[in-house]
Amino acid sequence: MTGEPLMTGESPLRLTELGKKVSSQVGAKEWAWEHAPKLGEQLGEVKEYAIQQVCFEYAENRQNFSPRRLGRIQDVAYDNGIEDGAVRRVMAVELRDGMIAVCSNCGKKIVPGWISSGEKSPVIGGVGRSLCKDCVRGRSP
Repeated sequence: MTGEPLMTGESPLRLTELGKKVSSQVGAKEWAWEHAPKLGEQLGEVKEYAIQQVCFEYAENRQNFSPRRLGRIQDVAYDNGIEDGAVRRVMAVELRDGMIAVCSNCGKKIVPGWISSGEKSPVIGGVGRSLCKDCVRGRSP
């Protein structure tokens, strides 16, 4: 097993270079894109720490992964000399990061209430600019 950490110990938890590599290999951001809307609907608007806790609990549950995704998790774990639980924790950080973001236009926090409104959030998956619903609609808060 590798001794290099996958995430920093400071708060909020952040992925290290190895953690980012593992995330990319396993497709963690894409998985987060698929699962965040459902999880966001269940959560509503809650504090960031609670979101993080829920994301870690969600990623611990193997039932939240398809058999194909579980196989990919095991392959990535093996290739990197780490446990599959460590890969799922990386996925939890990506899920949390997709659910908690800051609008790049106005600086407003974007949390699951935005996702649960039934609209697709441009935040999940970390692709492109992160915008709050007001900025997406062209209304500055």
